[in-house]
Amino acid sequence: MKKFLKPSPTKCLNTIEDLLPALAKEKADLLISQMTTANRALADAPQNVDDYIVYAKFLKETDEKMGDYATRYGDLKDQM
Repeated sequence: MKKFLKPSPTKCLNTIEDLLPALAKEKADLLISQMTTANRALADAPQNVDDYIVYAKFLKETDEKMGDYATRYGDLKDQM
């Protein structure tokens, strides 16, 4: 009975191996979405002073996130 109720280490490993690609894809999709959004916002040149202020703030925020983006990209690259 005890043997039946204990999960098999091999079964656990197989489950983890099945979940890792899905988790990596989910993380990659999120990073791609965030980078695409940032690229689109930064590709539009500001047309007036108000737009420039919004643009400059977004540029600063995006620049501050670049370290996080690079780390997340590196983590995903290591998982592949």
